[in-house]
Amino acid sequence: WIFSAVFGASLRKSNPFRNDKEWEIRLDTLRTIPNLVLYSCVTPICFLYIVYVFSQAEFFISVLLGHAPSGIVYSEYARKGFFELCALAFINLAVVLALNHLAKNSGQNRTKAFTVFSSVLCSLTLFIIATAFTKMGLYINAYGLTSLRLYTSWFMIMLAVVFLVLLASQFIRSIPTASVLLSTFLVLFSVLLISRPDAVIAQYNISRFENGTLSELDVYELCGLSDDAYLVMIRNTEALKKSGNWSYAM
Repeated sequence: WIFSAVFGASLRKSNPFRNDKEWEIRLDTLRTIPNLVLYSCVTPICFLYIVYVFSQAEFFISVLLGHAPSGIVYSEYARKGFFELCALAFINLAVVLALNHLAKNSGQNRTKAFTVFSSVLCSLTLFIIATAFTKMGLYINAYGLTSLRLYTSWFMIMLAVVFLVLLASQFIRSIPTASVLLSTFLVLFSVLLISRPDAVIAQYNISRFENGTLSELDVYELCGLSDDAYLVMIRNTEALKKSGNWSYAM
């Protein structure tokens, strides 16, 4: 990658970088499908989402209020919500990108109907992300934090940022969407790395166990983490002893 970047830079005079206007002209050659055709395809999708949201209104409200419906296993509850979110998010992202790159009157010449359809899809996706994130919050509140739960939550935050930027770009057309998304990903990924996730997991679970908000401290799970978690465990040996699994940690 470094070699190709340097080699490409050395040929910049013979192969100059294209500006935004040139790329917009090239994208216009891909926009061959009439807007009415795309709208006819997207309308049933939006309608199904709206019907789905209203049919599950009571369920979603209970989740957003922090109360899981009775008879639901937390792990299944959160896992099902995450996989549903992933499927719907990628479908909606593909639909929004298709609208932006295939519709004749898109880009800087987008119509009001185009903006409405794209905004509805982004808004419904954000609602589903909020619901899935709340499900994960209930799971973490009941059983504590693990690596998988932490990284899943980070991924959902990243998805939410993607659709927030796409939603904003429907109204503020000057937003450099690709640059903003790339910068946001780099910032969030850097924060994830610098924050020492395993230390955060260990400190969160131990603190909650000491405060009495977590009924059981999973020392077995903590011992499977990296050395960052061990440093936290060494500073909180009293909590580990109270958990009843001190012998395993030793």
